[in-house]
Amino acid sequence: MGDILRYTGVFMTYSGLLCFFISLIYFAIIKKRYNNLISQYKSHGFFMKQFDILASSSGFFGSVSVTYFFWQLLTHKRIRLSRTEFLGDEPYNFIASFQKKDTQWIKRYFYLFIIWFGLVFLGGILIYLPDWFQLR
Repeated sequence: MGDILRYTGVFMTYSGLLCFFISLIYFAIIKKRYNNLISQYKSHGFFMKQFDILASSSGFFGSVSVTYFFWQLLTHKRIRLSRTEFLGDEPYNFIASFQKKDTQWIKRYFYLFIIWFGLVFLGGILIYLPDWFQLR
């Protein structure tokens, strides 16, 4: 039982790492659209969290936070600014003004991140699960 869990975890972790490299390649492909969207958003003077502004200049490793922000705008999730204040309608309308082909990469990239992170995390847990519970 323990070996099956370990091998399943190793397979999941390697699959997650493969998805990580695929997301790295995908980011290289969409980088121009990514930077274009950020510059257009900033040029309109819309609110963006300070961390996301910093992350937007960090390349691939900061792109997940920024993509999550735009995914929230695209899917009309409420973005909290403070305890009682939320982001206004203008940024949501701005992102909705783009054609679907210009924004579909946001969802793809975000879901690709969720997949590779989840596989690596769950695979790592499965690898060590037999050690934690002394399964043989």
